Formats: sequence, structure tokens, C-alpha cells
Amino acid sequence: MESKDQQDHSENTSTTPSEVKKTPTKQRVRTHASKLSVVGKFFIFLSFSLGCLAIGGGYYLYIEQQKKQENFAELSQQLMVLKNKLDTQSATDSDLSSQTDTLSNDIDKLQVAQSQLQSNISNIAQRSPKHWMAAEADYLVQMAGRKLWLEQDPITAASLLKSADSQIAKMGDPSLLPLRKALAQDITQVKGIKRPDISGAVYEIDGVIAQLDRLPLNQARPTESTEEQSHELSSSVFDWHANLDKTWKALISDFVKVRKRQTDLAPLLSPEQSWYLVENIKNKLLQAQLALYRNDDVNFKQSMRLARKWVYEYFDLKDDATKTVLASVDNISKLSVQPVAIQKFHSLPLLKQLVTFGELSSPKENDQ
Repeated sequence: MESKDQQDHSENTSTTPSEVKKTPTKQRVRTHASKLSVVGKFFIFLSFSLGCLAIGGGYYLYIEQQKKQENFAELSQQLMVLKNKLDTQSATDSDLSSQTDTLSNDIDKLQVAQSQLQSNISNIAQRSPKHWMAAEADYLVQMAGRKLWLEQDPITAASLLKSADSQIAKMGDPSLLPLRKALAQDITQVKGIKRPDISGAVYEIDGVIAQLDRLPLNQARPTESTEEQSHELSSSVFDWHANLDKTWKALISDFVKVRKRQTDLAPLLSPEQSWYLVENIKNKLLQAQLALYRNDDVNFKQSMRLARKWVYEYFDLKDDATKTVLASVDNISKLSVQPVAIQKFHSLPLLKQLVTFGELSSPKENDQ
């Protein structure tokens, strides 16, 4: 190891002066090159850093631009919504304005009607107490109309008309004679209406319906001849035809034997068919009741006719119960229900004039 160190030292010490002079120049070059490399690395790092910053800044700007575009789209949409709202609000304002105008017109009309009503009330307040008697007579006539046309009750209607006439008579006004004349005409027409006893007919039909279940059905009965026929021949020449007939019957009676049936005969209808028959007859009678309440004479007569036909064809006519039912049906069928021919009362327009104006108009005004 020592020999190698000595050799290296000898080599180092054995260099020439020219070589010693050249050594600082090389070191300067190396130093300058190392400085240049450091500067280059710095500039490269700086350029790389700037590039990264530029890329990052560009990406940040791109993100911000996207956000701005999204915000702009949202703002545009909000602006459209606000525009639609403004359009709707303007249309609503126009509708409200038109409604306000309509309401103002209605208010004006109501004010005019109120003023008219107040004037009418003041006029009524100034009238005599007899006016309330006229109003009561008008109410009685209207009630008579309801009784006549809705409830088909001419008796009560005539009574109400008489009450109205008595109210007009209590007023003691000679100018109301046309009104009393019209009331008398209405009373005469109502009294002339002949109404059948609808309630009694309905109850009688109910009694017939209750008896249908107990009626006996028809049965096939053999025909029995109870008359005793004489087979003696006449001595008169002119009775030759009768003598021939008697001879023939006597000859036949010798060859034909009549046997009597001891068991019950079967009815013409089965139990199920008889049940349907009874129910159909009941249905027709119920339809007749409904036609009575509706004043439908055509359907009433048709329903009663069918009910009587079925009872006559399918039930035992020799039974007393069947005879009673047929008699009741015939009696009910004689009823004739017709709608009321009166269309209106002659006194009602005159009463309206009396209640409204406090007096009757002259005959000339009525003609006009």
C-alpha cells in the first residue's frame, strides 16, 4: 500500500511545468461548463414549471368557462320562465279587468234593482191594509192550482178558490167585480170535474191481489149429461126424424159403456206455471194501480182487461172466490180516469194586477 502511494506521489510530482500551467485552464472550462449546465437545468425547470402553470391555468379557465355557460343557460331559462309569468300575469290582469267591468255593471244593475225595490216597498207601505187581503187571495188561488194539477184534488181546489173569493168580497171594492166574476168561473169549472175514487179503487185492487193465491185452477172435468132422455118412439108420422134419432141412440147405448172416474183430475197447469200465472196477474194489477195515480186511462183499462182474461181462462169459474174476483175486476174496470182539462185559472192574472199595482186595469187596457 505504501509503495502504491509513493508511486502516485512520484507521478504527481514528476509533472512538467507546462502541464502545471495547463491545469488551471481546464478547471476553468469545467467550472464554466458546470455553471452552464446548472443554468440550463434551471431554465428547463422554469420552462416546465411555466408550462405546468399554463396548462393548469388553461384548465381552470376552461372549467370557469363551463360554469359561466351553465349559469348563462340557467339565467336564460329563468328569464323565459319570468317572461311566461309576465305574459300570464298580463292575461290575468286583462281577465281581471274584464271581470271588474262585468262586476261593476252587475253592481250598477243591482243598485237599480234595489232602488226599484225600495220604491216598490215605499208604494206598498203607502197602500191600504186591503192590499194584504189581495195578496192572501192570490196565495189561495196558487195553492188551489197546486192541489188541482199536482195532487189531482178538485174538491180541495174548489174550497181554496171559495176562500179567495171571500177575501176579495171582504174588501168591499166595486171595481173588483171582474175579479170576482173570474173567480166564480174558475169555481164552476173546478166543481164540474168528476174524479173517481182513486184511493178506493186502489184498495179494491189490493183486495183482489190478496185473493189470487187462494183461487182454484181449472181442471179437466168430464162432461156429464144429467138430462134423462126418453127413447119411446112417437106415433106421429111427422116425428120420423126424432124417431130415427132415438132409435140410433138406443142402438149405440147398447154397445158403449160409461165408467166413472173416482180419483182427482190433474190441473191444466203445473205448480211452477201456476205460480208464474198468479205473479203475472198481480203485476198487471199493480200496473193498473200506477196508471190510476198517473191518470193514464189507456194503460189502466189494458192492464185490467189482461188480468180479467187470465183469471177467466185459467181459474175455476164455478168457484165462488173466482166469481167474486171477476166481479171486483169488472167493477174496477168501469172507472174512467182522465187528466184535468183546465189549463189555467182566469182569476190569476187579475190577482197579479191587483197585488202589483193595487188596482185592476180598465177593460180597454186589457184588450190592448
